Amino acid sequence: MRMKPPKNKALSPAVARAIDSKFGKSKAGSVRLFLGQFYASSPSTELQRASVDEILEPVLLAWKFVQKRPSRSPQIKFIEYTHTEHENQNTGTCILILFDDMPFLVDSIRQGLNRAGAHIKRVRNSVIYARRAGRTAARPGSALPTTCPGSIAR
Repeated sequence: MRMKPPKNKALSPAVARAIDSKFGKSKAGSVRLFLGQFYASSPSTELQRASVDEILEPVLLAWKFVQKRPSRSPQIKFIEYTHTEHENQNTGTCILILFDDMPFLVDSIRQGLNRAGAHIKRVRNSVIYARRAGRTAARPGSALPTTCPGSIAR
């Protein structure tokens, strides 16, 4: 059974133009699909209040993160934000996690951060339907959920 991607509620005309100008016609369609899957579980009201940059920055970080994955082992990346580096961001840490079909890991990590006293502002546990094109590049759109980046703490 083939699953349809979720409706892309984060793709406003302004976001679409920003994606087109950054990626051009060849990759823009894939990035739009990725954006829709990335924000599939986000509340529409949150997306309506967000600026184009606030919508695109996490998506572009996750997009870059999932492009190269040398093995099927889980990957994790920490990105530290400061006011001097990211003027429109709050200070904090973004954690990106990529793994195959193990959604419980996001919850386990979140619980561990809570036990350690970390303040978690937002959890995005996005199921990204992807198929590998060759050995390195990810291509959105396969029938099974095979990769899942979760932006855990920000």
